[in-house]
Amino acid sequence: MADGRMGASLAFSWFFINNVGLFSVCGTKDMGERSSMNAIALHDRFFKATLGRPDRLGKVLKALLPEKFSGPLDPGSLAPLATESVGEALGASFMDLAFSARFGDQEAWIHVIVEHKSTPDPRAHFQIIHYLSGLWIRELKEGREPCPTLPILVYHGLVPWRFPSRLSDLLRPPVELLEVTPDFVLPVLDLRRVEDEEIRRRVDDVEAVLALLSLKHIFDGPETLLRLLLKEVVERQAPHVILKPEMNYMAGVYGITDSQEMKQIVDPLVREVGMAQDIVDTWLEEYLQMGLQQGLQQGLQQGLQQGITQGIRQGVEQNQSRIIQRLLDRGGFSFEEIASLVNADEARVREIAASMGKGS
Repeated sequence: MADGRMGASLAFSWFFINNVGLFSVCGTKDMGERSSMNAIALHDRFFKATLGRPDRLGKVLKALLPEKFSGPLDPGSLAPLATESVGEALGASFMDLAFSARFGDQEAWIHVIVEHKSTPDPRAHFQIIHYLSGLWIRELKEGREPCPTLPILVYHGLVPWRFPSRLSDLLRPPVELLEVTPDFVLPVLDLRRVEDEEIRRRVDDVEAVLALLSLKHIFDGPETLLRLLLKEVVERQAPHVILKPEMNYMAGVYGITDSQEMKQIVDPLVREVGMAQDIVDTWLEEYLQMGLQQGLQQGLQQGLQQGITQGIRQGVEQNQSRIIQRLLDRGGFSFEEIASLVNADEARVREIAASMGKGS
């Protein structure tokens, strides 16, 4: 510990172990044993938490979409829409991300629907149609004209996205039915087919870059991903705390719950990238000691009788409100950051803040 690296790696280990409950609800390390629904939920939560901010997503779309879409799009005009889409006899469905935005020289307004996939899904076009139908029916009910829409699919699965981009190519109707067949093109942003350097060069937002690189490399193993992220932070001289969402995501996906295992991953990487001793700041120590560590410990005790996974989840949930209150008392975190850190809805954070007299 003379050079501070041992302390840094141990602190990193505690960071992961005490935050794993935020993203993981499974107790196994083997991704093959994890249910596909839980795995998909982990990816979806990270995607929405990191890229759901309008200003951040606007920069990503402007940088990585084809010019015919990105050129007319005003990235600074993105405004969130309700993600629940309800149509006549369609039932309720929830889009990943939905925004309104200015588009083109005439400043026309459109809807931007961003769907996220971590595995190939032949239903993507039909899900988008479902969302669009619900949006348009809702607008008609409200006495408004249906708004033109730009649908986008962000994909980061291991295998390339091989489905046709045009719906009619997927349906392959007879020639006689082409003119009466609903049709549209779904632009696909396949992150694993975008070079890392292109992401770094074109996306003017360090947190967006870290999120995109994490999505792209999440299936490459924890060592590969962690090395990439640590180097990115060191080279950019960014604060270490910026990596909290990515580290939670990695720990959740790989089910890393053993401090010695994490130490074995972190030790050589800390030395390799030359990370400083202050890798974990005062916030981490106070936050873990005050709230999440106690929640996880309680969950582990309950887990002796009810199952480790269920106990951890219950322990975290029971302490979530108290942790939110203490983070609000301490200050320095936005509502969005607190919601991401404790895996809560931002509306709940705002509700607790209002009850404490903290309006912003």
